[in-house]
Amino acid sequence: MRRSQSGFRKSLIAWSGLTVLFVALLAGVIALVEYRVFDNRAAVQPAHTLSVDIRPNFGLPAEMAGWDNVVKGLLSAFDHVDVVALGETHGSKMVHELLLRLIQAPSFPEKARYIIVEFGNSLYQPILDRYIAGGDVPLSEVRQVWQNTTVIQTWDSPLYAEFFAAVREVNRKLPAGRRLRLIAGDPPIDWNKVHSRYDVEPFLTRRAFPVSLNGIAVSRGEKVLVIYGSGHLKRPSFPHWTTSNEAPSDEGGSLLPPSAPKIFKALQASSSARVFTVTSLAGMDPIEAILRSPERPVLVSLIGTRAAKVENSASLNSKLGDQYDACVYFGNAADATAIVRPSRGSYRDISYSTEIARRLRIFETGR
Repeated sequence: MRRSQSGFRKSLIAWSGLTVLFVALLAGVIALVEYRVFDNRAAVQPAHTLSVDIRPNFGLPAEMAGWDNVVKGLLSAFDHVDVVALGETHGSKMVHELLLRLIQAPSFPEKARYIIVEFGNSLYQPILDRYIAGGDVPLSEVRQVWQNTTVIQTWDSPLYAEFFAAVREVNRKLPAGRRLRLIAGDPPIDWNKVHSRYDVEPFLTRRAFPVSLNGIAVSRGEKVLVIYGSGHLKRPSFPHWTTSNEAPSDEGGSLLPPSAPKIFKALQASSSARVFTVTSLAGMDPIEAILRSPERPVLVSLIGTRAAKVENSASLNSKLGDQYDACVYFGNAADATAIVRPSRGSYRDISYSTEIARRLRIFETGR
């Protein structure tokens, strides 16, 4: 009887130990899943991003200096690729000078019809469509496009309203069949329905995939200018993400909660070699030392050139040419590094200021 009780105790202890080990392992798995779901800084990439990185190479000169030549070089890229993805430094005066010069170039509507931007909430795409087409849309209505995104306050810089207005003005001079289509690429978050960090997280996870839209796709073969922060556009992830053998669909491979909105692929480039990625640089960057042209800005090829081997100052232990096909360097003068912040007038509207404070509180405290 004693032997039986002793054996029972040993069995009980063994089973208890196994149970504790199982619970610990289960907790670890749950924690890992939660991390993958909610850490928007490291969203899961689809399997095909691991494919061989095929680069576009159409003989871009090593350096093209001066505003006119930079614009000319970027426009010429559209003759060889489907997508020109231009990395934007948020609030940069020089980057937005380049964007305005690019879209206002007389030949731009002949090169590309679609522009997809990070700084617009796709929930308000119908409003943006009416505005860009020249419709009578009150400012209080259209500014929801850039004010109500997943990024708080950044797009309140007057540069972004100016860009939307510039596209509208370009369209005013074009026949209906040639007008530019401006697409807001930020996930369709509705801040009226957000009451906690949990409500925001699915949209943050989703926005790690550039041009994460609801129901708008750019057909394969169409030419597209994509304007996003450079970090979103790195090779090989971004070019491969735009490539698919199927019609646009929900992106596979991401662990998202059931409440998460769907991830929609808006771009359909025929291959990763049809995507041209361009970053923007300014300040005392290592690339300054190897450039031959003294004129700024300068469009620099990063395919098979000395510049491709320069360390990327914004990304540790990486070369510029590993992540981008070209860069636009603005120099290190005061204007080159100038950032245009939101004006105080942006927050004179008490209701908007109160709403901004509420959103910031949700990010900081979770509710």
